[in-house]
Amino acid sequence: MASTSSTSRSARYARWLAVPVGLVVSAVLIWQASYAAFIDTTENAGNSWTAGSVTITDNDEGAAMFTAANLVPGSDESQEITVTYEGTANAKVKVYGAGFQVLAPTADGQSLEPVSTTGTTLADNIEITIEGSEGGTFVAGSSGELFTGTLAEFATSHAKANTPMHYDVAGESNRQGTFRFTYRVKDDAPSSVQGQQVRLDFVAEATSTR
Repeated sequence: MASTSSTSRSARYARWLAVPVGLVVSAVLIWQASYAAFIDTTENAGNSWTAGSVTITDNDEGAAMFTAANLVPGSDESQEITVTYEGTANAKVKVYGAGFQVLAPTADGQSLEPVSTTGTTLADNIEITIEGSEGGTFVAGSSGELFTGTLAEFATSHAKANTPMHYDVAGESNRQGTFRFTYRVKDDAPSSVQGQQVRLDFVAEATSTR
C-alpha cells in the first residue's frame, strides 16, 4: 500500500506538469486556428493624381495697345486684344488695371515725375469704355460693356485687390475672349493737365476654381 507522502508528491508533480502542458496545448490550438484562416484580397490598382493647368495668353506680341501722344480734348482711339485660355482646369479670368501712375513735366520740362492722383489729373479726363466679346474677333453687342468710366476710376475700382471684371471659362481649353478698349479725352479737359502722362497696364489673369 502506497504511503501518504508518496501520494502527496505524485499529486504535486501532476499539478506542476499541468501548467506547461496546458500552455503548449493552447499555443498549438492558436497556431492551428491562424494557419487554417481563409484569405482573399481585391485590388484597386493604377491610382494617380495629376494637377490641372492654368495658362492664359494674348495676341499683343509684347506691344502696348496704346502709346498715344499729343492728346487734346476730343482725341479718341480704339484697340482690341484677344485673350486665349489654354488651361485644363476650371478657371475664372479676371481683367484688371495695374501699375497706375500719373506723371507731369519737371520744372525744367526735361523729364517726367510722378504726381499725386488725388487731384484732377489727365487720368480723370480720359474716359474709357471696355467691351467684351466671345471668340477671336470682336462682335459689337455680343457681350456689351464691361466697364465705362475714367482711367482713374478704372485704376481705383478695378485694381487686382478690388473688383476686377471677369468671366468663367469652365475648363474649356483654347476658349477666347476679345476685349475692345476705347478712350476719349473729355471735351472740357482743363489746361492744367497739359504735358501729363498716364500709365496703366491692363492685366488678364486666370485663377483656377473648384
